[in-house]
Amino acid sequence: MSKKFLLNPKAEGQVCVHPESGIAFLIRPLSTEQHDDIRKKSMKSDKSLDFPKWGANYAVAAIAGWEPREGEDDAGVYDENGLVECNEANLKVFGRNQCLNIMTWVAEKATGLNQFIAVEEADAKNV
Repeated sequence: MSKKFLLNPKAEGQVCVHPESGIAFLIRPLSTEQHDDIRKKSMKSDKSLDFPKWGANYAVAAIAGWEPREGEDDAGVYDENGLVECNEANLKVFGRNQCLNIMTWVAEKATGLNQFIAVEEADAKNV
């Protein structure tokens, strides 16, 4: 089995399909430090996590794109006018609205991708 190495892995991402919605997200890998920084920026004054703010911040940091899975015409991110593009404003709204379900999945994928890339980089150094 061949292995593909990314020239600049931090600038890349991986397409992950959300199993319940069928939406294909291009998710950027995030380091533990980035994950912790997002949590810190999303704290309330009483030091509890503001989940909608966390969702918005995490969406902007981790999601680089979205689209319906091939062959699924009704899957996608919509507003009252139809499909919406993946831009910072829409990412914030999406992250706030999906903070307790899809965004937890995105966070799991984003930190998991970071582990994959760390192993990939270590393997490349050992060649």
